[in-house]
Amino acid sequence: WICWFLWGHGSGWFDNAAISVTARNFPCHRGRAMALMKSFYGLSGSILSQIFNLFFFGETSAFLFFLGAGLGVLGALNA
Repeated sequence: WICWFLWGHGSGWFDNAAISVTARNFPCHRGRAMALMKSFYGLSGSILSQIFNLFFFGETSAFLFFLGAGLGVLGALNA
């Protein structure tokens, strides 16, 4: 349960950071920029599903490790 709790908070913080930075960097085109960000956020589930099908099919534990470690490191590097 604690992992799901941390996953949910991490996802929300990534979304919050992306929206805040987008609103600040594109003040004249704020609506379009935020719509694009929200579209990619919505598509992330299908993109991760395709990554699973291409690289981790049948290896659920390796895919979960990729999600936890790989995306965590990616977020830390971009922070």
